[in-house]
Amino acid sequence: MTFRRLVTFLIIILLVAIFRPSGFWRELKRIWEQREIITRILTTLVLIYLAYGIYRLYSEGWFAQWLGD
Repeated sequence: MTFRRLVTFLIIILLVAIFRPSGFWRELKRIWEQREIITRILTTLVLIYLAYGIYRLYSEGWFAQWLGD
């Protein structure tokens, strides 16, 4: 994510928080209550991505090269 995109995203979040504070805080509380589910999903996605990376290294022969086979 580029710096410009990050700053734009932060400005949008701040504008939403300023103009709709009750709705914003209600949604923030709802997301906070679901943090365990969100953490599980993100962890699963990261593990799948790492497994795919290991598979790609294996299929391209990098493990054989590292182990000296």
